Amino acid sequence: MGATNSGYLNRYNMCKESKLIDMLGALHFDLGSQSKCLINSVNLRIKLERNKDSFALMSAVQDYKIVIQHASLFVRKVKVAPSVVIAHEIALGKGVIKMPIRRTEVKSFALSAGMQSITIPNAFIGQLPTRLIMGMVSNTAFNGDFSKNPFNFKHYDLSYLCTIDGNRMIPSKPFQPKFDNDDSYSRCYMNLFTDLGRYHNDQDINISFSEYKDGYTLFAVDLTPDLSADAMHDSILRNAAATMTPEPRFGFMYLKRTVSSNAYTIHCFSDSLYENMISCVQAANVYQLDEIDEVGHLLVLLCSFGITYSCNGNRFPYILENLETTVKKRKFNIDLSKETDRAEKSPTIPFNVYIGKGVCLELKDFRKTLYLGFVKTNEKNEIKNRFNLHVDQIPVLIEAIEHIRNHLKS
Repeated sequence: MGATNSGYLNRYNMCKESKLIDMLGALHFDLGSQSKCLINSVNLRIKLERNKDSFALMSAVQDYKIVIQHASLFVRKVKVAPSVVIAHEIALGKGVIKMPIRRTEVKSFALSAGMQSITIPNAFIGQLPTRLIMGMVSNTAFNGDFSKNPFNFKHYDLSYLCTIDGNRMIPSKPFQPKFDNDDSYSRCYMNLFTDLGRYHNDQDINISFSEYKDGYTLFAVDLTPDLSADAMHDSILRNAAATMTPEPRFGFMYLKRTVSSNAYTIHCFSDSLYENMISCVQAANVYQLDEIDEVGHLLVLLCSFGITYSCNGNRFPYILENLETTVKKRKFNIDLSKETDRAEKSPTIPFNVYIGKGVCLELKDFRKTLYLGFVKTNEKNEIKNRFNLHVDQIPVLIEAIEHIRNHLKS
């Protein structure tokens, strides 16, 4: 295999004779691919599940395995200005903080042996993706086999491919490649660059024209109205049922196969890109990762605050809605300060008592537990000192204050 696959030979030389390999890379998941930082007090739990060794390794024999000796997760922690932290608390008190996110989802469809055409109706129910990347791989490699490469995307003599959005065909002229000696597949290859946002761009996909038909046959389809699935702006959400069929009117795929070379089941997969929203709300609940509600919201984790992958709804930019960074007049439940004191310089808390001179007593709830906080702020409303005390210790605090008063009287 190394004689025809230089990449396989390089990877073999890296790990032959059970050599230890030091590797470092980013986690490719939806939340890690967006550029925004999580706000304070949001706990994120990451669960990694390994694939089978037969899926990740290639060998003529089946007695190899992967042993992870040590694994570390490096996370960057950002320290923001105290004024920004206060602004987040004010925004959460008024509503939710929304962050746009691009969610990916992989679907696979089995194409039985001997079939020359395939119809896949209602491939996408509900929200339509903004982009599709489609390819085909053998069924044995898809399920894990030491002798098969699960990333060997062959063309399998594909001769017709398109998607249908309602009554509209995408692309308007279906892909009709010819992977014979003519090598007539330049439109499919070019479309991989344009619909991935790599055309007229310095970032390449490292797939040459000759390599495209030899294990890199992928088809990209941009489903946005302005062909901007890779752009910074979002498109309006659309809900429909996308149909896949071999017919020119309502077609997804026409697969031309020969029994002698392709007499086995293959998998057609689609990597779909969705534009969704994360909503951070002030709560104290924990939801399971696989819990999905009736309206299509994937509830990931709520701990001190909530994170919701929203599969429908309107798009919002990442701003704190209705947030006033400069509040002219602060409101307090109880104000014991003198009239000359500038009470407007202290932050707004769910329940607080402003004493004066930048000192505030606040009652806060954290994970269903009440705390009494002593907060000292400066003239810019920036928190300089904070001390939290459990509410069960308030009687002891009152008794201590009474002892101090008696000591001053004496």
